[in-house]
Amino acid sequence: MPIASGPVNFFGLPGLVIWSDDFFRTTQLTKIEYLDNYESIFNKKYEKYMAEFEKNKKKFLIREDILLEQKSELTKSMIDVMNMSSQ
Repeated sequence: MPIASGPVNFFGLPGLVIWSDDFFRTTQLTKIEYLDNYESIFNKKYEKYMAEFEKNKKKFLIREDILLEQKSELTKSMIDVMNMSSQ
């Protein structure tokens, strides 16, 4: 089965990207390891991360009405600043 994997922006290209270079960093594959029990390891890690996500997700939610009110206040203040600078 062909592998389509790689770092960040190169993920999903045809084939396995083993080296990439951009303006900020160079990424190079240094090791490939084959595991017989990868599904078990993946499932355990997935369950752990999903449990942590479910536990913490409400900490980062903002009610929509509060968000809209904050955006409205920010917009009003930006308009006030623009009006003051044009006088």
